[in-house]
Amino acid sequence: MPEAILEVQHMSVDYKVQFGKIRVLKDVSLSLKQGEVLSLVGESGSGKTTFALAVAKLLAPNSVVSKDTHVFFRGRDIINVKRSEMDKIRGTEIFMIFQNPFMSLNPLMRIKDQLGEAMAVRNKRHRRDSGENKEPKGVEEEISSVLKSVRIGDSKEIMERYPHQLSGGQNQRIMLAMALAERPSLLIADEPSTALDVTTQAQVLALIKEVIKNTGMSMIFITHDLAIAGSISDRIAVLYGGMVQEIGTAKDILSDPKHPYTVGLIESIPSKSKKEGHLEAIKGSYNPVGLENMCLFAPRCPLAQGICREQVPELVRLQSDHYVRCVNYVVKN
Repeated sequence: MPEAILEVQHMSVDYKVQFGKIRVLKDVSLSLKQGEVLSLVGESGSGKTTFALAVAKLLAPNSVVSKDTHVFFRGRDIINVKRSEMDKIRGTEIFMIFQNPFMSLNPLMRIKDQLGEAMAVRNKRHRRDSGENKEPKGVEEEISSVLKSVRIGDSKEIMERYPHQLSGGQNQRIMLAMALAERPSLLIADEPSTALDVTTQAQVLALIKEVIKNTGMSMIFITHDLAIAGSISDRIAVLYGGMVQEIGTAKDILSDPKHPYTVGLIESIPSKSKKEGHLEAIKGSYNPVGLENMCLFAPRCPLAQGICREQVPELVRLQSDHYVRCVNYVVKN
């Protein structure tokens, strides 16, 4: 069995605001095996992006990570490493693709210069690790090759352009090409297809799957769409209110969901025509006020009982790789 490339233990994150602190992640523990794809699913504000930013150490200055938090990457706890050390890891070992690729690309640099810069960083790491002093040759040829590998035609022409001269789908492919150029062990994709049209979205997702399969990278894929998560993931973790509510294989989560929130997310996936019936929706919205010592989903849960408002449920194991945080299920079993 592949060993864990990433092991996150007891991650809690607060954001400092004008009136105090807001806790956005609460004791989250997750692991990721070599070559595995783990999707983080949940509505806006559930803590998905904060988790990813914390792993990559890209959190905003007003964030506070708890002292109990540990992030083991390749067996090394990186939560407190110096910035200079993290700079060696980020990009070449942990690479993050954001929802808006325009925010990640330099608008004043041509595509070939940005990909060339990524390759230079990778080669510097290789020379440091191997002790070689040789400068690699054929950079433009490699840039052209990596662009072709992400299905960009006319690579010679595209590499001479600037980001604003390309479409959103093309720029997202450029970010994937940059990831291939860096050759990281862990790819973090934060809703990379959300801003794209349906056709381009399907193409980008298929390309990501192909890249993961061909390179053996591990990936954390962030989305609010369970259907997309099911098509790309080995396992799915469902977050609500900054806590993992359910985690299991993609098959178990989609075909046999246990947590009422997961059930609600699946039922809200469009599958009917207007004539067949209305679209199901989870009633209400998340409000963290007054939820300190109870199930976070209880105010919106159709199965809530009195005990749900008296304690925070534990994450309990149902099967070998299926866990759920629900008092109702524990009571029944």
